[in-house]
Formats: sequence, C-alpha cells, structure tokens
Amino acid sequence: MFLHKYKGLILAIVGVAIYIFVALYLQNLAYTYKFCIKIFAALLVLIGWVIVSETKHSYKKTEG
Repeated sequence: MFLHKYKGLILAIVGVAIYIFVALYLQNLAYTYKFCIKIFAALLVLIGWVIVSETKHSYKKTEG
C-alpha cells in the first residue's frame, strides 16, 4: 500500500539521488555515459512528477 500510494514521489526522489550521485562521485566516467545516466534520472523525475500530479489525493475533503 505504501509503495502504491507514493510511487511517483519515490521515483522522483530516486531520480534526484541518481543525478546527484553521478554529478558528485562519477567524475572519471566518460561524458556519454554521464549524459545518458543524467537523462535517465531526469526521465525518472518527470515520470514521478506526472504520476504525482495525476493522483487523486484522498486527504482532500469532497463536497457531496
């Protein structure tokens, strides 16, 4: 239930963590590999953002 509820947020956080790890620690990696990993991380953040924005939030009260 936890993973299902927060999967968009988890994807975005993993994407940011990968991006920071590549930027700070993988200095000796070839440029093309770093670029591809950064694109992958950006895609994870984008997919997570879309999932979060399309999720119906159950904590909001509905009139009815």
